[in-house]
Amino acid sequence: MTLEILGKCFETSLQYHFSDLQLLAMFTLAHDGLLRGSELCNLKLADLQWTTREQTAFVLLIHKSKCNKTGPPEEIYLQQYAAPHGLCAASVLREYLAQIQMRFGCNLQTLPTSTPLFPLDWVSPAKSLPKRIFVDKMRVMLERAGIPASNYTGHSFRSGGTTDLYYANCRPFIIQRLGRWKSDAWHIYIRDRPSIQREEVAEAYARAASHLL
Repeated sequence: MTLEILGKCFETSLQYHFSDLQLLAMFTLAHDGLLRGSELCNLKLADLQWTTREQTAFVLLIHKSKCNKTGPPEEIYLQQYAAPHGLCAASVLREYLAQIQMRFGCNLQTLPTSTPLFPLDWVSPAKSLPKRIFVDKMRVMLERAGIPASNYTGHSFRSGGTTDLYYANCRPFIIQRLGRWKSDAWHIYIRDRPSIQREEVAEAYARAASHLL
């Protein structure tokens, strides 16, 4: 689930029905933070901590993950960046939280710390949106955009974010740290882009052959 695919799912900025806005917040946060589906769906309000008054940067706390079941929370640092249609986690989360307060009269500061960041229903926000329902909703959005959805899972945002970072020349150790990998296993999450591959191979061979001309 790369930024290109996200753009096809959400092409008309942030003027959505609230349920779509919640999905967009989940999509962009999972993509930008390289999150697993289960990590995303288990987030609480208290796990999102803004670090600037303007709410342009934040720390995300992951209390339990596949590789960290008993240790202290892992921290993910993200900030706002320019993206088509505003598809940036910080921008969308800021709008999402503002809409919660406007639509449901919630004072987010007074809600219990155990309140899900992405509940099944904000009228009674006690239960998190289950991962299976999230994946189903994701696939509906993909099909609506004309994208075959059968190959997409809760890990698709993790691989999509990794792919975008890799092809944007983000340094490998940054990708590994953001995704909280203990080894270089993150390479298997990179999805092939044939056009870029062809160009890089051609350029490499041209450099190799240049001294023979």
